[in-house]
Amino acid sequence: MAGFLPICQSADYALSILLVSDIESQLKNFSTVLNDTGNGEREGSVKVYTCESVSQIVHLKDKPQCDFVALFVNEKRFNAIHEVEQNLLKLDQAFMFDRVCLICDNVQTSGGFMPKILHLKHKYQLHALWGNLEEEFVGVCKRLLNLASAVCGATTGFPLVTHKVWHGRSGSPHEFSTYESTQDRTF
Repeated sequence: MAGFLPICQSADYALSILLVSDIESQLKNFSTVLNDTGNGEREGSVKVYTCESVSQIVHLKDKPQCDFVALFVNEKRFNAIHEVEQNLLKLDQAFMFDRVCLICDNVQTSGGFMPKILHLKHKYQLHALWGNLEEEFVGVCKRLLNLASAVCGATTGFPLVTHKVWHGRSGSPHEFSTYESTQDRTF
């Protein structure tokens, strides 16, 4: 298991999140807000780990216990998509079941990067959060915390629906009656 970051449910914290970004100011801002928001509004506590690349953590003897991983897409770098994909490949496969999220800056996203980000999102079936990461990062942090706590089971209530049938809806109220019985509708 030295080649990838394993998924672990932390016994010490209600939720532990790994933030991966090569921009130090983003890591600092997000970890501060997540710690303040998570520990102030939720039962239990939130532990935030930060790194520039998952490979930094993979080589540690005592790996952190992570429940959720958020990968920042730095569109200023030419090979940003490749770097994000390399980080994804170093995660345990269990993370790919709703426990990974891409965080993208909608101010910096250019027309050429958008299809690549969407392709990566659909290829690995990832969540994606978009927002102004320089000025309105508090809102993105709250959405990240809500997403992570919902998919990791740290909060109770109505479950987050992430099934393909729901994502492909056209909006018709009678839409589910038109699906063929051969389609998978497991929720």
